[in-house]
Amino acid sequence: MLSILISVTALASFIYIKGALPVPKSVFAIRLPDTDWSWLDAAFYIPVLIAGLLFGMYFLFVQKIITKLLQPISNKWILALIGGASIGVFGMFSHFFLFSGEHQLVELTSTIDEYSVLFLLALGMLKPILVGLCMQSGWKGGMIFPALFTSCAMGYVATWWLDSPVAFLITIFAAASCTKIVGSPLLTSSILLFIFPLQFFPFILITAFLVSRHWFKRTATTA
Repeated sequence: MLSILISVTALASFIYIKGALPVPKSVFAIRLPDTDWSWLDAAFYIPVLIAGLLFGMYFLFVQKIITKLLQPISNKWILALIGGASIGVFGMFSHFFLFSGEHQLVELTSTIDEYSVLFLLALGMLKPILVGLCMQSGWKGGMIFPALFTSCAMGYVATWWLDSPVAFLITIFAAASCTKIVGSPLLTSSILLFIFPLQFFPFILITAFLVSRHWFKRTATTA
């Protein structure tokens, strides 16, 4: 109940601030190719949801593997060097690896046409590895923004074969992936509310709860 109240309050505050102040759109939302959708796009809803779920599982699998690999190392200096060296090596490939992704999400999505599918695929598949290396070597941070950044990149990859990237399907991919990684449908939906077009929020919410069906079991158990 508290999470629902917080989400509703955040939504009301967001709508008020957006309407009352001349806030640039890019502060709250990434740039998507379009915000229109059709029933034909809805036909791809389930496949894209499954693809996003699988990527979320890959993200978490990478974290487990890296945790096991670095667990025997107890020296904090060695771990710090591993984390720092990893950032340097990955950063040589692209500057998108240097930060969590919250400040680069708008940059990536606004210049998405400049990058190849292979680059975006490499970005989406490799950044979870760097996240795991940093978190397990003492370079602390959260997984929410890296999860969002990589999910958006992979969302473009998943819809690249269409005539143009579809905003609706990219949103569904990111919602499914981030929910699987973060684990909380309400928290994920609340964050994505500020990122994607407002008219997609009902689908974000539905997707988040479909991915986290165990949430209903916990609710029924505690009721």
